[in-house]
Amino acid sequence: MNLVEFAQASLVALTSRLLAGGDPSEIAWYEETSGFAVTRAAPDRVLLRFYRADGQTALYTDWVRTAREMGARRLRLTTLGDFGRHLQKPAGGPPIADRQLAGFANMHETVLALELPDRALGVRLGMWYPPPTDLTRADVLRFMDESPEKAFFREALLWQDEHNLHFTAGKDWDEFIASIGPDREARFVKTFTLCVSNIAVSKPTFANWWKLYDMHRSKLSAELHAEEFDSVPKIDAPPADLAAARAALERALADVRAYARGKNLKPWDDTFDAALAVLRDGAKPPLGRLDAVFDRLFAREPARLLSAVSLADVFGAMGSWNDLGLDADPDYVRVSESLFAALRPALLAACA
Repeated sequence: MNLVEFAQASLVALTSRLLAGGDPSEIAWYEETSGFAVTRAAPDRVLLRFYRADGQTALYTDWVRTAREMGARRLRLTTLGDFGRHLQKPAGGPPIADRQLAGFANMHETVLALELPDRALGVRLGMWYPPPTDLTRADVLRFMDESPEKAFFREALLWQDEHNLHFTAGKDWDEFIASIGPDREARFVKTFTLCVSNIAVSKPTFANWWKLYDMHRSKLSAELHAEEFDSVPKIDAPPADLAAARAALERALADVRAYARGKNLKPWDDTFDAALAVLRDGAKPPLGRLDAVFDRLFAREPARLLSAVSLADVFGAMGSWNDLGLDADPDYVRVSESLFAALRPALLAACA
């Protein structure tokens, strides 16, 4: 379960409690336990900020207060399909299979819906990470001018522009520098840092750059954007079947565990074992941040299902289950797609 999905699930329960007149002191507990900053920015936490359709922004407490004033009944987890939206796949190239989609952002395309008296307001979450440094184009050019490797840096940056950056054709230095506006500065600084690591750069130049870089490391926190994006008159969703979703996830986990054991895929078989233990035996999950939040905000069965989902969600990018390079094996494809398909109904049912 990625950070966005964890935020969605936990906010569904917390917000619905608050809208129903729950204890506001739970906000402080949530902020401390979840790792999100919801009342003020904190350097060691991800800031949750709501972006309204009118361009205004708000922190969680202000957003909940406004929602209550609008007569909001509850916050629920639903899908983009309920808002008539569909996943926008990258232009060109072959279609992306479901199991591959797990490597891209919000893998289930789930969204939040704030139920108001006359409509349902869609809220989509996504992560924003600040650039690692606040160094600018001017800082880089100043450093280059004072460096004995100035000519090398010019040549290296033009090569990077021609082959990687594509700001210009990579043939004219003045044209290249003029093309670097505020929206391109972070990439330019990152590319220059890569050039500094080249063997042609002297040790003193290398050390001086990193000294400067360390002095300018970004102090901004990562931000979880909650963007209001659409409204519909209402959302007609069938009643959630917690037992059916749980059974489907259990079957998928049993199959993928058997496959992992048969292929001696460590530690994946242990991961699937742990998820099955939570589902089947009611084993207490390790009370990390996610499970502690689920344990307090949800009833026992939904909390247990959410913990199992967080363990079973092995899809992602580098180093994940779908990065094993076994796509030519039809059994791997079958068990992977079954597990992937079982995750979203389980998540939705637990949050219903």
